[in-house]
Amino acid sequence: MSPFFIHMIFIDMLKKILLSENERNTILSLYEQEKKDATYTPKKFPLQNLGDTFDYGKYESEKAKTAINSMKPKIDEFINTSESSNFIVTINAGESQVTNPKGFEEQGSLARARAEQIKKYFEEIFADQIKNGKMVVKVGDVKVGTTPYTKGDQTKPDLMKKYKQEQFIYYDITGTGETRKPFDFCKGGKKDQRGKFIPSKKMFTEMTDWNLGYGEGQFYLYSDALTMPDILYFEYDGVTFFDKTVGDVVSFRGEDSPWTRLLIGTALVAKFGEGGGLPPQFGNTTFQKIDINKYSNALLEVKSKGGWSLKDSFTNVYGTGQEFDNPKYMKAFEDFDNGVKIKKVIKELGVDFPWGYLTSPILPSVAKNIPIFKKDGIDTIKIINVAPNGGTAWNVGTTCTKF
Repeated sequence: MSPFFIHMIFIDMLKKILLSENERNTILSLYEQEKKDATYTPKKFPLQNLGDTFDYGKYESEKAKTAINSMKPKIDEFINTSESSNFIVTINAGESQVTNPKGFEEQGSLARARAEQIKKYFEEIFADQIKNGKMVVKVGDVKVGTTPYTKGDQTKPDLMKKYKQEQFIYYDITGTGETRKPFDFCKGGKKDQRGKFIPSKKMFTEMTDWNLGYGEGQFYLYSDALTMPDILYFEYDGVTFFDKTVGDVVSFRGEDSPWTRLLIGTALVAKFGEGGGLPPQFGNTTFQKIDINKYSNALLEVKSKGGWSLKDSFTNVYGTGQEFDNPKYMKAFEDFDNGVKIKKVIKELGVDFPWGYLTSPILPSVAKNIPIFKKDGIDTIKIINVAPNGGTAWNVGTTCTKF
């Protein structure tokens, strides 16, 4: 008989089985795909045996449930990184001819009850995979052993060994569906941005496109703003994501120090004025105008601790061709970088120079576990970077497991 007619017979059988509509539709789609792609080699998860997790005469087992739960990370990884698009969990059970306890007098009934219970455990533990149509769980074959039994045989070691081999609960997981490139985004990737200035004319904000790779499934982002604080957002499929480790507060991440607060605050005062309103991408940022004489130590730390050039720090605000192009200011910054005393530099800049200070929180530089569901065919994510001061530097990475 040809494979095609075997498939047709199998599909007719499925229609007669009392499965949920979701289960039936998913299983049918799997076998339709197999019919289309006869050259596809199914991917299998290693066979697992839960036979020794059941007590005598019992069909429920917390040990079995725990064993399945402990395998969930590996099974999820198998599904998320596989080139298959759908997965069938098949539970096969067996029992020996040893007399069953009351309630399971019919041979095979205890093994079937155990298999059905394992099915329920899978449906509970993998509700997410089942809901999104990735997994279907079904009971397969139930076998009764061939080793004869008469009362008292359970005391014979050789026979007991055979009976035990015939008492099993196996489950296997087979992936099927269209052959496609592996889920590249689950292998982890990294995007770097270093040394780029974002001028005040762009509201200190820039978007960068990043191709995540092929595939569909849950993944997590991490980002590192490094030293000079930045705000990082991520836009995917029309939705904007950001770090929510401190609720819905959007803050700069980087080194929290007087010198970083001074450089950022000054850039903000220059652009938006004292008490000026900020664009929404700045989130909960606050800043104020200051008397630089009270913060002169912070200015000295720009070089001693930050290792930053003051001229480079303000190129995106006061440099040639920028919004507030001012050769006088740039000359004073250069003098500071070349060792001119701070009091002289402050005087050179003049009393009208808009010194400022960032007053809102600066969080640690690393944000992690920002959850995003990757859709098949939508492979590009936008990185939105807010960097008011200096050559911005950050890196972003992905993984399919939490950090």
